[in-house]
Amino acid sequence: CSRSILKAIIQSTYYAGQMLGSLVFGYLGDRIGRKKVFITAIILQIAGGLGMVIAPHWALFGLFRAVVGFAHPGISL
Repeated sequence: CSRSILKAIIQSTYYAGQMLGSLVFGYLGDRIGRKKVFITAIILQIAGGLGMVIAPHWALFGLFRAVVGFAHPGISL
């Protein structure tokens, strides 16, 4: 299959988003409080999840997957 690499690329976008989210939400958790960060991350997680459901292209799916990865550290904060 010529598109077998897409699975690895999509998973990599998730982990890249998670890495960036760890930096951003760690900083914001100290600055504005964990409760606000948690609520923001939940909203991003829902939006990213819904976006993945309706994404018509792999690139857009990867972007929404990165948003879900970005929000994950804020939820587990």
